[in-house]
Amino acid sequence: MKELGTSVDIDAPAETVWDVLVDFAAYPEWNPRTRITGTAAEGERLVVAPGPDAEGMPTFRPTVLRADGTELRWLGHLYVRGLFDGEHVFTVDDLGDDRSRLTQSDSAYCRLFPDRADPGVGVYR
Repeated sequence: MKELGTSVDIDAPAETVWDVLVDFAAYPEWNPRTRITGTAAEGERLVVAPGPDAEGMPTFRPTVLRADGTELRWLGHLYVRGLFDGEHVFTVDDLGDDRSRLTQSDSAYCRLFPDRADPGVGVYR
């Protein structure tokens, strides 16, 4: 399994960052790479599609595993379940003083080529 992650500190309260993160309808205003439809609720199925700046990326339909106000986690499968699986996690941490940290991470597993699954390439960019 391969993992990739990054964090950014934001000058906004954690609640505000969470609200922006799960407002999928507003993504076109600030995210040219990703379009998401669905609801950020445990058990829901999302549709994650490429935006105008993400040519060649496939559309996938992950299932939300957690959406609790501090963590949004989903599990997606490319083509066939178990062939290439990816788990995407966003966490929002309250740093106090109206500041927060947004961490995004991906884990990818490819059954055919376990040494080559890379969450930074293709779907998980």
